[in-house]
Amino acid sequence: ASLRDETDAARAELVAERLVSVVPGPISPAKCVAVSAGVPTAVAGESYAVHFTARDAFGNALVSGGEALTMNVSRVGAEASDASNVAVALTDNDDGTYSGSFSVTKSGDFSFTPFGDDSLAGFTVTTFVATAAARSLSRTTPRGAQTYVPGPFVAGVPGTFFLTFRDRFDNVRYDPGGLTDGNATLRLTVTSPDGLDTDVDYDAKYYDETYAADVSMRGTFEVVFTANVAGTLAIAFVDADGVSLVNAATNRPYTALVAP
Repeated sequence: ASLRDETDAARAELVAERLVSVVPGPISPAKCVAVSAGVPTAVAGESYAVHFTARDAFGNALVSGGEALTMNVSRVGAEASDASNVAVALTDNDDGTYSGSFSVTKSGDFSFTPFGDDSLAGFTVTTFVATAAARSLSRTTPRGAQTYVPGPFVAGVPGTFFLTFRDRFDNVRYDPGGLTDGNATLRLTVTSPDGLDTDVDYDAKYYDETYAADVSMRGTFEVVFTANVAGTLAIAFVDADGVSLVNAATNRPYTALVAP
């Protein structure tokens, strides 16, 4: 062999001996992120998968499992003992990733945070908003302006009652079209003592989720009307699916007295 061939062979051997394998470092909480279809918006009662990839300080994904990781879905600002908080059981996939699922039943702001391991301080919190589920008329009741139930009202004098639509978990639904979307209809009818029915016109005002003067009014419709006939006022509401708002005690629409 020539001297050149021997030199090339020596160089190849030297390069081969310098090849090294670089593995990820230890887990760095600040580089780890929880990913879920429930972010940035989830719906109360729905189940969502959540995935967590362990990374080192340089952002390299860990390629093996073994980390003692757990996750907590917490309502922002709530105490640790708040019943709306949910512990997420994470499955170790043995490849540096961890997966689980969660479901919350309260609306509001939530976050994913690790818990139970002080070494995970520095994790970047992932936040999301949980919105109310579909309207449940069985959770909806009209209320009066100064009384728990509407009325009594006086003929010829403006009257007011309030409607706040909720889901099956009792969360307030924020929907400015809640009285009119689709085929939804609110109908007010006064039945006089002699049995004659008279429809009553009304105006409705909606208080959205930003209303600050009285936060208890958020998501509420204020219904104002004037009944010129004395008798029994029936408050009938039918949503777009044909479901009626009824008084559970009577299985009939809510009623109120209209005095002369």
